Amino acid sequence: MSRPGSPTRSGRTHAQIRSAGNAGVRPKDPRPAGRGEAHQTRIADLVTSTRPDLLELVGVGPIIAATALVVWSHPGRIHSDRAFAMMDSVAPLPASSGPPDIGSTGAGDRHLNSALHVVAIQRQRHDPATKAYFEDRCAEGRCAEGKTDREIRRCLKRYIALQIYRTLESGLDRQ
Repeated sequence: MSRPGSPTRSGRTHAQIRSAGNAGVRPKDPRPAGRGEAHQTRIADLVTSTRPDLLELVGVGPIIAATALVVWSHPGRIHSDRAFAMMDSVAPLPASSGPPDIGSTGAGDRHLNSALHVVAIQRQRHDPATKAYFEDRCAEGRCAEGKTDREIRRCLKRYIALQIYRTLESGLDRQ
């Protein structure tokens, strides 16, 4: 470990690094400017032209809709909403043969599970119906039904997965 006045591996002293951090100096971003925005715009255009009904769901944006479309892929690939929930790792499963805890397999599409988590958090913060759902289920950190916030969020993710699956399946009739 180096002393506060001695140079680091980069040759800069700790004081120089600290002052650079305090001055708001950030390392240069190695990615080309505007490239991420161009990709997001292209994805938004593709989702809007393919399945605009997904974007009508609360908390679902173009990136999350694109993730759901990629996992769903085509009609008939996923035979039910339960299978879709299994792919997202949000299906309720007994965790062990011991106490009846509800767990998840952890096996599934991590990108879609992450996308559902983002939707759940957005709904929890901004959607009045979801806020009411959480308030009804929780009191002082523990829920009336014995569920934690994490378990309630998993239930919410299961509901969101059901909504997305039904939207994807019902959209076929309109195309």
